[in-house]
Amino acid sequence: MNATNTTSLDEWFIEYANVELQDLWITVSVSILQLLILGALIRIEITSNIGRKTIFSTLNVLLFVMIISNLLIMVFSQLYSVCYDPVWIVIYISLSYLFSGVLESVILIYSWIRGFPVIQLVFPRCQVYMNGFLVLFVILEIVQFVFLLLQQIAMYTSLLNDQLDMLTYISTVIPVAVNVVVILFDAFVAGFYVRYLRSVRGNDLDVEKLEILAYYGIASCIFLEIWLSGIVIYNYFVISPTLNVLKLSVSLRFYDLGPLAFMFLQLAMKWALRNEEVRRDSRKRIRIESAKMASSGQPVMTLNLEASRPSKEKRQSSGFKQSDSIKE
Repeated sequence: MNATNTTSLDEWFIEYANVELQDLWITVSVSILQLLILGALIRIEITSNIGRKTIFSTLNVLLFVMIISNLLIMVFSQLYSVCYDPVWIVIYISLSYLFSGVLESVILIYSWIRGFPVIQLVFPRCQVYMNGFLVLFVILEIVQFVFLLLQQIAMYTSLLNDQLDMLTYISTVIPVAVNVVVILFDAFVAGFYVRYLRSVRGNDLDVEKLEILAYYGIASCIFLEIWLSGIVIYNYFVISPTLNVLKLSVSLRFYDLGPLAFMFLQLAMKWALRNEEVRRDSRKRIRIESAKMASSGQPVMTLNLEASRPSKEKRQSSGFKQSDSIKE
């Protein structure tokens, strides 16, 4: 980091430590809440008679890993900010980088698996290409971690001092490349969501579950774009010749707490999908009962199959810009 004077640099280090400590306790509190919500949702799923759910499903495991990885990032960042031993500084900051790579990789894998049912309808041959892309992305994350680790070793120890400039340059370029890849991936996925929603709008199809995936998928992609842009802004402020402590602290806080909002969005999508499964099961039971009454010769009462789902008017007023509702 370049600064106009030592006093400004010292002021920033003090502010950095304060922000990291505050963000750590926020992250610990919110992460515990998110784990409780996730546990409650999983319990509802496995105790319900609707569908076959398991505790350790792929999506549940990925959500758990996201929450824990983000928590560990904050723990090791805090340990780094109050540590003065060069060896332990390298260890703490390297572990923080490691779990940052895990978090980014898991977010992409989760987004891909969650959105696959929608994306496959638009691009049936996408699975082979996307699986290959995810493998390459994980390799890129590993390469990034290795160079960041070497840079920290060169910066805080007597090893690799002659290579510090080269390692610093590479360690600056690779994270930019990673962020660009993630931004392009999000734009790619969001494009398929939008295309799918346009294709089903006004059609007489029962696709509410896929619509939920698409709407929440678009919201997730938009939020990730904003969060990644915030990371770029933070990195710019760090290397800026003119040190602005306020801008740095605000951007750092957005950097630290952004993943918490993203994970709340995923939990909300999980809850919305669960509610849709309940509504679908209710409509199915109504049809079965109606068919039994008809086959037995009993008078069949007029059953409102729309009672367990949002009406056209409610759907139009829910904030989704649809000219025609999806009818059953």
